[in-house]
Amino acid sequence: MKRNHFWPLFALMVVIQVIVCNFAPPVPYMTVSILPALILFLPIGFHTFQDLLLAFVAGILVDLLSDGIPGLNVAALLPVAFLRRSITILVFGKELYARDESVSLEKHGTLKLSVAILIVQFIFFIIYIFIDAAGTRTLWFCLLWLVLSMATSYPVAFLAVSCLTKKNKSGWN
Repeated sequence: MKRNHFWPLFALMVVIQVIVCNFAPPVPYMTVSILPALILFLPIGFHTFQDLLLAFVAGILVDLLSDGIPGLNVAALLPVAFLRRSITILVFGKELYARDESVSLEKHGTLKLSVAILIVQFIFFIIYIFIDAAGTRTLWFCLLWLVLSMATSYPVAFLAVSCLTKKNKSGWN
């Protein structure tokens, strides 16, 4: 993946996340987030430290520029960044790292991309909701919040990932 095409798209996706957090919350207790999917589909050459650093920067930007709890996105996003390599190997296989390839919709298909996105979103939202609810909400309310958040975030995240991993005729975007 050519990094000169990746970074402007990544920055644009983070800005879109800030806009969604500030101006387009569907209902008060439904969270829409594409951050976990963005972290999962960072270039394969990144090491865990780089993943964690970028997750921290993206999370803190969203936290500071939106009207949420400062540190909430960071706290939920860092475990996703830490588990990124393991999840990528689990879903896409070790060959991805051995060949230093990037994930693409054309090569890996909708099912594998969907499974990977749903895994990272589940990890992100479990931590996000656990910290945000902090014992003030019932289990059923938190489960409903989790289901609604995953159902609304998945299509948006899949669209964002398909833009980040799109392959054109001249090579990787």
